[in-house]
Amino acid sequence: MLIALISLSLSQELQFERLTRELEAERQIVATQLERCKRGSETGSTMSNISSTDEHLHWDTE
Repeated sequence: MLIALISLSLSQELQFERLTRELEAERQIVATQLERCKRGSETGSTMSNISSTDEHLHWDTE
């Protein structure tokens, strides 16, 4: 029983670390897009130059 709880805890910790890395990567993408948008608004362009893909929004719920 104790081994099963430890195993589950370690599994959840690894999942948390993976999700944290994915969230940080997504945050960096959004920050980059925002910076491009800000620079674009300074030159009179619009947000149409920002592209996104569904792969950035993939969440593994295992």
